[in-house]
Amino acid sequence: MDEISIRKRLYADPVGVDNEVQQAIEAKPNIGQLARELNALNGDITKALHIDTPDNLAQRIILQQRLTNHRKQRQSRWYLALAASVVAIIGLSTSYVLLHHQYRTVADYAIAHVLHDGQDLIDHAKQHGKAYPLADINRLSKAVGVSFHTNALVDAKLELVAAEECFFDGMNSIHLVFSGIYADVTVLIIGPSDHLKQTAQFNYRHSKGVSRQYDNGRVIIFAHQNEPLDKWQQVIDKHIEWLI
Repeated sequence: MDEISIRKRLYADPVGVDNEVQQAIEAKPNIGQLARELNALNGDITKALHIDTPDNLAQRIILQQRLTNHRKQRQSRWYLALAASVVAIIGLSTSYVLLHHQYRTVADYAIAHVLHDGQDLIDHAKQHGKAYPLADINRLSKAVGVSFHTNALVDAKLELVAAEECFFDGMNSIHLVFSGIYADVTVLIIGPSDHLKQTAQFNYRHSKGVSRQYDNGRVIIFAHQNEPLDKWQQVIDKHIEWLI
């Protein structure tokens, strides 16, 4: 076999050489040098094509899908509100219920809600230097038929970081953020929801949450994994009063 043919075969497949090509590599220094260079290049290409994926890639993709769905839900509410004046009430109700059934459990929706809205609420409060007296809780909580014994909350030395009315799966709800031992503690007060499956305890990365079912609604507490949520739950149980 002539040298040109050997070179062509090495360029085509530098790894899978037969006996004839191998003999040429051993007999001719220039062919041997070409074979080593092509093998080195082939190794570099193989390494470049081998990309390790992060350990939490699947979890990040799932979370991104949840947040994307959550943003679409928020945008859709505005369109529903604009259409309310021209659409029959029964049609609106059906569409609205179907829209918000993308989450099957309280935990799923709570995690997406806190990740999407929680930090914005805290940042807005800090940016405007707004103070939230505990008495403001009862002004907001009327929307969900709840009252707190605010004097007792003051005695418990709770610091309210931020508070606002919000929508939780299409229901009027209250989003409260307290200062915790390790990080901020989120308390969500929502009305009854038949299609969201109750989740008494749940975890997400370095956070954890609990959900308590009452006769007239739910209270969800979400915080750092080391936060003593049982003590927070005791404070809520002791000082909350459902008005309806």
